[in-house]
Amino acid sequence: MLVGVAGGVVLGLGARAVPTLTPLIDVADVVGTVFINGIRMVVMPLVLGLLIAGLGAQAPVPFPSRLRWRLVAVALLPLLAAMFT
Repeated sequence: MLVGVAGGVVLGLGARAVPTLTPLIDVADVVGTVFINGIRMVVMPLVLGLLIAGLGAQAPVPFPSRLRWRLVAVALLPLLAAMFT
């Protein structure tokens, strides 16, 4: 896997040196950005839903336990921050 990443970096840097490949690089950049944003739109709601379902599946208590507040602070807040950045 690291060989593939290294190969992609080398080919990308090499392609930047050839001026005729600049439009192709720009198209690949847009396609890559759309692909990554599509993955975010699918994965983020799934993870958030699983965390909320895990909170709801705990035994009912009259007030939120410290563990639930820790889960909110450690897991949900960074996830929400990542969704809006």
